[in-house]
Amino acid sequence: MTVKHQLLLLLGISLSCLLLTCKTTAPTHYSLKKTPSSPNSDFTALKNILKDNRVVALGEFTHGGKEINLLKAELVKYLHEELGYDLLLFEAGVGEGIAIEFDRQQLTKGQLLTAGLPGPWHTEEYLELMTYLKATPELTIAGFDVQRTGRSFDRLLKKMLPIAGADTAQYHQLETQFGQMMRQFSNRKAKADDAMLAQKEKLKRQYLDLTQLFTTQKSRLEKQWDQQQLALVLKTFSNRIAYLDYFIRFKLNNNYRERWAARDSLMADNASWLIRECYPDKKVIISAHNFHIDKANEQELTMGEVLAAELGESYYAIGVFGGKGSYANNGRKEEIMSITKAKNDIQQMVLGFEQEITLLPIPDQATPSTAWLLEPVLVHHSFINLANERHMRLDQAFDAIIGIQNISPPKFIN
Repeated sequence: MTVKHQLLLLLGISLSCLLLTCKTTAPTHYSLKKTPSSPNSDFTALKNILKDNRVVALGEFTHGGKEINLLKAELVKYLHEELGYDLLLFEAGVGEGIAIEFDRQQLTKGQLLTAGLPGPWHTEEYLELMTYLKATPELTIAGFDVQRTGRSFDRLLKKMLPIAGADTAQYHQLETQFGQMMRQFSNRKAKADDAMLAQKEKLKRQYLDLTQLFTTQKSRLEKQWDQQQLALVLKTFSNRIAYLDYFIRFKLNNNYRERWAARDSLMADNASWLIRECYPDKKVIISAHNFHIDKANEQELTMGEVLAAELGESYYAIGVFGGKGSYANNGRKEEIMSITKAKNDIQQMVLGFEQEITLLPIPDQATPSTAWLLEPVLVHHSFINLANERHMRLDQAFDAIIGIQNISPPKFIN
């Protein structure tokens, strides 16, 4: 039994549930767009494909692809306006998502973007998505990541502390100190010595104390902030505690697989909580990396595996891949997309599609033209697992894929 499977069993998830899929029986290529610059997109195929799916996860092989960003913005608009999806979950911190949802009218589109979304998405394309979100309050927004992705929660917390009757001097620098702890964690030379352990326990104690205080003062806080906001704030406290716990374990044991499993399982818990408890009547769009929405990763525990096991066929995962060009990595450096001559290279397959942007639902049974979808394919320019493997089974990971032939780096706004 692998380490990943042991972790799944600890989560109470049956391995037999992980391969639940919702695939078509007859493969069809759907052209979404002929050229990147064309204003005419055709997403009508999604009406039939997603008619029974409450949750659709939109992936990306990199966070730094201009064409991916543009396509996602169009897809979000279509899914909301035509198919009734009304909850958009970003790969952003729960606490940082609060500003995007509740402050969207007070903030400029630039402020809205940088308030909650992580740095790789601080691009001109996402500015346009923020413009749409500002004008569309009926499309609810939230973040599901356990990691902190901005400083907007710090500003909210400082407003709430005096209302809750907290000692503002004691907690005024709490989020700043949490950020300092994050930097220590990311510093490979920093050791988990007594000082680090003591600082971690101090921060954890403060978040626990605030959780108790805010719960006790719920009625007072709800006079200014509604129940939904308060629930998200309390969830953020629990996320800060969970982050401190799993990262200090990583500093002690240097177990990368356990660290990645902890993050994805916590993201799955956040997403499930948002879907089931906070917004039980909404149809959901999840925007995240291909790795996180992956429904069956042989090496790692992913958020998608957990959600697929919980939600069954109502969860539909779409992986997004590119053909050629270049993209920006998480450090904003350009990466050229070299193409191999290996059999079943995903880039060659995407470049073989007739149109610039193509949607391909994955069939249950292969035909000569689609056998590659049910076999290991080479994915050279994306993170797949910690073993640095480059082959994956698309039919196990996703319900459909989108291929974009030409990829280029986005233009960052900061």
